[in-house]
Amino acid sequence: MKIKGIKKRYWSLVILSLILISALVSLYDGKIAPNIGKDYTSLVLRNVNVVSMKANEKQLQAKQLVYILNGTIKNIEPDYGQTVEADIEIRGEGKYLIPGLIDAHTHFFDVKDLPQSISYGVTSVRVMSGFPMHLRWREKINTGAIVGPRMVISTPAFNYGNDIGPFHINVDEIDIHSRIKSYKEKGYDLVKVYSGLQEGHLKEIHLAAEKIDIDVAGHMPNDFEAVDAFLGGKLTSIEHIEPISEVLFNNKPDSANIAKFCNEVLKNKIAVVPTMTVVQNNVRVIEEGNHFIETHDRLVNPLVKKMFVNNRVKRLKNASKGLQKAFTEENELNKVILKGLHANKVTIVAGTDTGPVYTVNGLSLLEELETYVENGFSNYEALETATANAAKLLGKKKLGQISEGYQADLVLLNENPLKDIKAIHDREGVITRNKYFNADELHNLLEIAQDKTGYYRTVVRLLESLLFL
Repeated sequence: MKIKGIKKRYWSLVILSLILISALVSLYDGKIAPNIGKDYTSLVLRNVNVVSMKANEKQLQAKQLVYILNGTIKNIEPDYGQTVEADIEIRGEGKYLIPGLIDAHTHFFDVKDLPQSISYGVTSVRVMSGFPMHLRWREKINTGAIVGPRMVISTPAFNYGNDIGPFHINVDEIDIHSRIKSYKEKGYDLVKVYSGLQEGHLKEIHLAAEKIDIDVAGHMPNDFEAVDAFLGGKLTSIEHIEPISEVLFNNKPDSANIAKFCNEVLKNKIAVVPTMTVVQNNVRVIEEGNHFIETHDRLVNPLVKKMFVNNRVKRLKNASKGLQKAFTEENELNKVILKGLHANKVTIVAGTDTGPVYTVNGLSLLEELETYVENGFSNYEALETATANAAKLLGKKKLGQISEGYQADLVLLNENPLKDIKAIHDREGVITRNKYFNADELHNLLEIAQDKTGYYRTVVRLLESLLFL
């Protein structure tokens, strides 16, 4: 009896401690930049050049009047100087309006990364390993306490075998159906699957997902025998190019095996999220050294640097000629597959896998789009991967285009991105969630973002995530 009493008190103390940790972490989130940006009920952009990303429409509509009411685009028409009353009027002469950008594969470890995304024109994200803090941050964004992007949030990764990480769900230790149902009830939007899963696991996950109508996305399985099960069911997207190369092509892609894979993907209406930036950044550290590091270092949380960045950067900077060649060859293989997917008209959706080797929220998405252009995409097609294509993948029917009735998530650029994709780096303003951020205010958001959350606070947040998976 005494032992039972001790155990009861022990577990009561553990539960109380967990509740306390959760409460403290919630307080750490606070309010982030709620007073930056101009609130509006009505807003008009005048004489602006519109890149609507709307199917079957000219790529560029010159000198347009765009009228927004309560966060929705109400009217788009040529600007003849007609009288329009609005809370905010923006002169758009010589400027270019594109839809807000969407990053379909992110990881957020720092609440300050949320305003950082907005500062780079990224107005929506898909978080591809969701934790309780992400659900909490989304709610605070929705209420205006935090400036940040719209968030679609996956479950933690379902996995099996030797590849299981500390934040993964071991399918051998759970009832798959009840766990997926529980995650949907908590507010998670899709199920993430990881590379260690076997054929039976994937079939069970798809069956559970179909029963409650929740999407599935994730990594190509390491086991070739599990590929068909992976590609079935509720799968909406394949994440990363490297596993495709390793599992399906034995790192020897050619036009024939790429075309065969593309046929399967097209048949099942599955998108591919290449995350080219991750491997490419390995090469950039080798080739550009400190210049590349210094331009990205200020955008990374200190704990993330310790966990994902510092050791890899040290290894890259000290790499032998042979190892440098291996990283370069891996990057070139990815380019071959990307070009093959594009040539076979597979739906490509932009994502960055923020976290490893200076892939950072906001900036890395712009670099991802530049990589697509460097590998044969037109500027319009590259923009499409982070607007119309991404919105469709995320199930956001009123995002990704500049069209009447759509949500007014917009980026105003100073140069034409259809002529030079690098124009996406030169932002005059961002419109999202009934707020307009001018260039100075975007700079203010970036300054706030660079003052990252401290090392130990981040540890507490991740501890909470680990405890409440």
